[in-house]
Parts: sequence; structure tokens; C-alpha cells
Amino acid sequence: MLPNVSIDFRELVEFASDAIIVRRPDGEILFWNAGAERLYGWSASHAVGRDSHELLFTRFPRPLQEINESLAAAGT
Repeated sequence: MLPNVSIDFRELVEFASDAIIVRRPDGEILFWNAGAERLYGWSASHAVGRDSHELLFTRFPRPLQEINESLAAAGT
């Protein structure tokens, strides 16, 4: 569920045919719509609260820890 958004916006993203995923900077999935369910095969109840990098098998050019440290050092 998307916090602090209007009902119209919430309905729009929940029922959009495109995959819409909302996550925290640390990768925790906060929202996963029906389009994401169709595209990735995971239900929202399975995806929300999980780490997007682990769930979607994200591949990084450098270790994720190193990327996060660089972002923190840059103040991003």
C-alpha cells in the first residue's frame, strides 16, 4: 500500500498494466502492483518487505556494499 497518496493515484498505480515498484534506498520493497506481479511472477504479498536486489537478482558492476559506501560518502 502506498502511504500518503490520494485514492485516485493509488488506484491508478495498483491497476496500471506497467510494472510499478516503490522501494526504499536500501532496496526494501514498499509497493508492488499487478503489472509487477505479471512481469516478475511474484505476488505483492511475497514481494513487499523483501529486498529488491535479492528478489530480482540485481547484478551490480561493483559489490553493493561498495556502491552504498560511495553514495554515502558523496552525501547522496
